[in-house]
Amino acid sequence: MKNLVILALSFFLTLAAPALAQTAEDDSDLSSPPVGRPGFPEFASDVDIATLYFKLTGQAPDFERWARFDPQCRERMTETARVQCLDDKQAELRQKYQLQTTSEAIAVPFVPAIFSAYSKENGGYVVKNFTEDTYMPFTYAGRNYAIIPQGLMDRQFLPISGLQQKDVENALRGAQRKAVVLLYIQPSYADKTGMVELDGKQYSLISGKVVNIGVYNCRKNKPCTLLWEEGTTGAREAERNDLLNLKQ
Repeated sequence: MKNLVILALSFFLTLAAPALAQTAEDDSDLSSPPVGRPGFPEFASDVDIATLYFKLTGQAPDFERWARFDPQCRERMTETARVQCLDDKQAELRQKYQLQTTSEAIAVPFVPAIFSAYSKENGGYVVKNFTEDTYMPFTYAGRNYAIIPQGLMDRQFLPISGLQQKDVENALRGAQRKAVVLLYIQPSYADKTGMVELDGKQYSLISGKVVNIGVYNCRKNKPCTLLWEEGTTGAREAERNDLLNLKQ
């Protein structure tokens, strides 16, 4: 399967891709944050990823076909209302495509992220289910898309220390060492030559570099809480303190 992915993406990709972390449906406390959950940033939806794919490949989607998949348009009772709904939806999708940018990172939740025990020696955690085979699946209008997060293994170790480490540890203890991780991925390439089979499904592939990562505590029916984010003031301060301690 890895050979298929490498062949499909040629020299643009160095990662193969079966298996993404599944949602935490079997966890009674931790949950994948729904759209609009307080305390959790806006993240990429299925239509966002589909639009991004076509923008990266320089192709125009079949907006009429996409509109027919909209559940609201399907529910219209009269033919006139349905036609108007389809026209409005097509206009909305076209505008979304026109405004879509490829220069900004997209946010993608990874749920559940499974954390190792804290390493005092190294000053951080390892996300145990980050692997070279990780991909992020999306489906829109009957088509599957997979994001290959390049550089993910370089961020498998999270240098969390100080008060932030205590907050993370307290959250992990209450959720079987699981947390919600938000990956920020800068898209760089989409394969328009064909589709690749991953775990028995056909996917159109998008690759992008992981440029930031955040750790969140998201419990059912409660607002999410940011525990740590790479590159924040708190994280940089913790790293500086660690360096000072090493020099002493």
